Amino acid sequence: ASVVPAAEVKGKAGGFTGLYSIGAYARRPDGTARVAVLLMQDLPTAVFIETGRQALDQGLVAILLGSDAFFEQARERAAS
Repeated sequence: ASVVPAAEVKGKAGGFTGLYSIGAYARRPDGTARVAVLLMQDLPTAVFIETGRQALDQGLVAILLGSDAFFEQARERAAS
């Protein structure tokens, strides 16, 4: 799977106990952009707290935004 580095990644996260979301975009070096929104529900309280404290959501969304394979799978699922 190809991973393309992003020149810029920006996002906004938030939530309340049990529900966490992050929306982010990445501008790639070739000028194209990608957008991803992650919604995580039914999180145990400890997982919710650590997700925000350690910025785990930001790491995950950065990996997904750079993954050509992830976006190809998303396009295939949306088409079916």
